[in-house]
Amino acid sequence: MARLSWITFVVGLSLLCLSAQAEQVKAEPRLPIIDMHLHAFGWDEYGNPPPPNEITGKRPRARSNDAAMAATLVEMERHGIVLAVASGPLEHVARWRDAAPERILGGAYTGSRDALPEIAHLRRLVASGEVRILGELGLQYQGLAATDPSLRDYFALAEELDVPVAIHTGLGDSGMPYGCCPRFRTALGRPSLMEDVLVRHPSLRVYLMHAGYPYLAETKALLYIYPQLYVDVAVINWALPRPEFHAYLRALVDAGFSDRIMFGSDQMIWPEAIGMAIAGIESATFLSEEQKRAIFFGNAARFLRLSAERTERLHHQAGDSSTSLRGIDDVVHTHMADRRIPGASVAIINGEYEARTSAYGTAVIQHDVPAKVDTVYEIASLTKQFTAVAVLMLVDEGKLDLDHPIGHYIASAPKKWHSITLRHLLTHTAGLASEDTEFASLKNDWRRFSTRELMLASAVEDPITNAPGERFDYTSGGYFLAALAIEKASGMTYRDFMRQRIFEPLGMDRTLLQDELKIIPDEARGYSIKDGELVNIWRDAVEEVAGGWGMFSNIPDLIRWDRALRDRELLSGESYQAMFSPVELSDGTRFRYGLGWWLPERNGIPYQYHNGVTGTEVLRIPSLGLTVIVLTNLGRSLSVGSGEANPWGLADKIAGVLVPEFALETRDLPLSDHELNAYAGRWKFGYGEARFFARDGHLWIEDANGTDPMLYQGRDTFGFEGDAERLVFSRSPNGRVTAASWINETSQDDSGKRNDRENH
Repeated sequence: MARLSWITFVVGLSLLCLSAQAEQVKAEPRLPIIDMHLHAFGWDEYGNPPPPNEITGKRPRARSNDAAMAATLVEMERHGIVLAVASGPLEHVARWRDAAPERILGGAYTGSRDALPEIAHLRRLVASGEVRILGELGLQYQGLAATDPSLRDYFALAEELDVPVAIHTGLGDSGMPYGCCPRFRTALGRPSLMEDVLVRHPSLRVYLMHAGYPYLAETKALLYIYPQLYVDVAVINWALPRPEFHAYLRALVDAGFSDRIMFGSDQMIWPEAIGMAIAGIESATFLSEEQKRAIFFGNAARFLRLSAERTERLHHQAGDSSTSLRGIDDVVHTHMADRRIPGASVAIINGEYEARTSAYGTAVIQHDVPAKVDTVYEIASLTKQFTAVAVLMLVDEGKLDLDHPIGHYIASAPKKWHSITLRHLLTHTAGLASEDTEFASLKNDWRRFSTRELMLASAVEDPITNAPGERFDYTSGGYFLAALAIEKASGMTYRDFMRQRIFEPLGMDRTLLQDELKIIPDEARGYSIKDGELVNIWRDAVEEVAGGWGMFSNIPDLIRWDRALRDRELLSGESYQAMFSPVELSDGTRFRYGLGWWLPERNGIPYQYHNGVTGTEVLRIPSLGLTVIVLTNLGRSLSVGSGEANPWGLADKIAGVLVPEFALETRDLPLSDHELNAYAGRWKFGYGEARFFARDGHLWIEDANGTDPMLYQGRDTFGFEGDAERLVFSRSPNGRVTAASWINETSQDDSGKRNDRENH
């Protein structure tokens, strides 16, 4: 299907004002924060799997360096951290700087395993801007004191180049001398060991990481004698019991040093530590707002000697960050109004922190029932990913094989199916009838209840359109057959398998399969648009077994589902990889669809996507830890036909707000009607015929899906506003436009040529 891209549907519809009910506190304007103590570590810095956060018990979900970095950057964005000192292995620090050059100050790190670069190399790193801080210097882990002769040249270089020094002080992990760091000694964490360095280098800017805890008296003495000395309160602001941290912090403040205390998180591999560290400061009721602002920003800005211009820019940056979530609400309001969507529920899962959930508009127009986060929607083709996981669970158990012919699992499979495999079914490459023509015998007289026997008999009657593996043709019938294979291999009905093996273990207690007789609390009523008016969607049938559609769910349950995918709770690594790998056609072409998921790429960012005909969609960017779930009650059905309803594309827009590099940009370059007439005429595509004509400076398309303006992108390419799909025309050697191809983010979708009956 070309004209209606399976990736995103965009059609302009008339304006309808809708109110939103957001079930979460909206983001308030924030002031900027500077994190003076953060780490650019690999995801497996402390082992594989990573250990849980000792305070929260949460284990990091990242299983790649990029995912670990992205999760932290998301948390920084979320909390308004506009600048951070990130230390770690130099190769990791370089990646972080490349990812967020305006936000990351690189630190030269030494810890239990990492040595400082040689002096000459360090000088070059400072000159290039790759290193801005000498630290964290975790000398204690190596059994060294700051007075060790091996460090003299480093401190001298730091003073010469005016590079601040960040020195680890205080304690380490329990049992450290018996594990990673046999030379670790508690006494080496005493702040007073820095005094000779401060005397020898009076111009050296130094800050004591962890504020010298628990050596309060020494820390206060050094702060009193050496005015160039500052402290950060990293890790003690979230790892210590809150009363203990507040007592230590208050002692420093009461001693008159509130203007030299800086915020730090000591985020290592647990991004939630950033929010916990901020809460440690915010909850200190003895601090005035001015003192909190100094700790969060002002003291660090002074220590780092940030210019007034840079300081102002960072404040603007924080303002931009704080408006991002409010910007999402604006995007949702506008999209719903443009597309006439009555109600929607939305979830944004960003990295490690809890999902932001919101609800907007009306779930049931007839009774003015507002949409809620808990509202249950029919999710249509999002069902396919559940069916795919069920198949892969049985593959992991040795009960199914993706590459066995389906006749092994469906006894009555006709001979024409003999070379079709489960993989073909799940990747839409089986050669079965397309979604528009499948189950033809039932569509002519669809029963109110269709048994598996009726549906199987109808599927057998449908023709085979091409050899298995030859081409991609989206279908739901393949997933129905896969559901029958699940029943055969498991000895359970499809419904029971889903409930007992997936829904119940994951706590998805509001998710169920289609049941005409069941009363579903908080269910949204389905609507569509016909002849310009909102109408009820009449569900044409209830299927005993569907596989490709028929599931109902809500936002909280789909958040649980997303986290099960992130944590790979249900599948082996091999099966997980299979689900998210593009299918390879028989001619070697790789088509960007896996098992129940589209696998597009935009601006170099791979992502995973699927939508449902009832107005639902899920978009995931694994490399950034981002998932956007959108459930609406505006869709299409057989009773309305293709209709005028077009709710899709909201997940894409939300992701674009959160990740500007991902935002879809559609240009509108000028062409005269004379130039546009070169493309005009009747064209024949695989999905049907289309007529193109020039009007008011745009090329218009008229086909079975309606009449819409197209926007010129340059180089004989046209697109639709907010749509990733493009129509690329080709010219003959004499310059005449002779061919065209629909291309989207999955692959080339459909090619066409002029229809000789009408040529312009």
